Amino acid sequence: MVILLNFSQRKIIELANIDCPETQQPFGPEARHMLEKKLKGKKVEAFIEGKNRWGIRQAVVIPKDEDDPRLKLLGEGLAWTSEKNVVPEFEALRVDAQTHGKGLWKDKDPTPPWVFRRQQTMLNPKFR
Repeated sequence: MVILLNFSQRKIIELANIDCPETQQPFGPEARHMLEKKLKGKKVEAFIEGKNRWGIRQAVVIPKDEDDPRLKLLGEGLAWTSEKNVVPEFEALRVDAQTHGKGLWKDKDPTPPWVFRRQQTMLNPKFR
């Protein structure tokens, strides 16, 4: 999930170590709504951890005096742990949500967002 933060210039970032469904996927709008509810209008701390292969910054974003929203997204079944560099604590939350059939785990075989994005890329016409 990509969010905008108000730095001196606007920057697009994505949350580090998790991957939410795209808005065109089941539970994508719910994940976006939950994140907006947790962050909108609040002062946050953003800790940039790196960039993805497209140059988008990946960060830990935490509202002042609140819990990490990534934990809520994973616990409610609205995110996967990242495809690479899985954080064990996050994976435990994901597995618990899956075990209890929460959120996207109500579907027996949900499509991970990285697979969805690859499928969408393959649908776009290629020009020579």
